[in-house]
This record gives sequence, structure tokens and C-alpha cells, in this order.
Amino acid sequence: MNQIPILTVSWEDDGRIWVYYMNQKIDITDKFEDGYCYVKLEAGGETKYMTVKYSDPSCDGLGYGFSTHGFLQPNEFSVGSEDD
Repeated sequence: MNQIPILTVSWEDDGRIWVYYMNQKIDITDKFEDGYCYVKLEAGGETKYMTVKYSDPSCDGLGYGFSTHGFLQPNEFSVGSEDD
């Protein structure tokens, strides 16, 4: 049985921001520049490029999108979107 490649972003109570993808847990808290973070995810021979937008946690905090072709630019994604 193949593992389902679930991708989630979590804003923890302590203020840390984590990306979870397959068997990976990546702390992206300090990787934001100008409100955006770019994360390259590799697992099972596949690569995904993730763009995360930082915003106030009281407003549901994060928007993100990912692609198998390259990093999405901020104007190219919606919360939880995938391009393929």
C-alpha cells in the first residue's frame, strides 16, 4: 500500500510554525522573508516546492500552496492549493 503524501502546515501555541510532509517535520518559523517562506520537500523520489504566507495567527494565520514544478509566487496560490 502506498503512503498518502499528506502535507500540512501547523501554527503551534508556542508560536512555532511546522510543515509536516510524509515522515518529515520541518520548523519554518525563522525562514520567512518579507512574509513568505519557500520550502523544498523531497520524499519517495518526488519533490514538491511549497510557498507559505505568514499572517496573524488570530486570522487563521497561514496560506500556502505547492507545486511539483517550482516555487509558486505569492500571487499564484490559494490556501491549500495544488497545481497538478
